[in-house]
Amino acid sequence: MKAIFAGLLLTLGVMSAAQARQSAPVIDWIDIPVATASGKPVKAEQVREAIIAAGNGLTWEVHSNPNGKGLVATVLVRNKHTAVVNIPYDATKYSILYSSSINLNYEVSNLDVYRQMAPNDKSPDGIRVIHPNYNSWVNNLRMAIQRELNKL
Repeated sequence: MKAIFAGLLLTLGVMSAAQARQSAPVIDWIDIPVATASGKPVKAEQVREAIIAAGNGLTWEVHSNPNGKGLVATVLVRNKHTAVVNIPYDATKYSILYSSSINLNYEVSNLDVYRQMAPNDKSPDGIRVIHPNYNSWVNNLRMAIQRELNKL
C-alpha cells in the first residue's frame, strides 16, 4: 500500500513539474506609447481604428468594452482555445491586458519557478501563469497594432 501511495505522489509531482514547464507568466503590455512613422500626433479615434484593423487582420474579434473604457479583443484558436484581452487606449498610449481565457491553463501560482521567471511581479497572491502561446498571440497583436499605427 505504501508503494502505491508513493507512486501516486511521484506521479502527481511529475505532473506538476510538467505543467510548470508548459506555462509561462502572463505578460501584460502596459502604456505602450503610440508611435507613428510620420511622428505626427494622432487622435484617440485613429488609435482605436488601428487597434481594430490590427485585430481583424489577425482573426481577433474587437469590440467596444461594455464598461466604456477602450476595447475588448477575443481570439479563438482551432475552435478550442480562447483568449480575451482588454485594450484601454488614448491618443498617446494603449495597453493590452489579460482578461480571461478558455483551455489555456490559466492559474495563479506560488511555485518558485514562476517567481524566478517574473521577478518584478510582487503580487502576494502569486504569479498569473498561462499557456505560453497566449503571450505569443498577444505579442503578435501588439506588433500588428504598431504596423497599423505606422501607417498614420
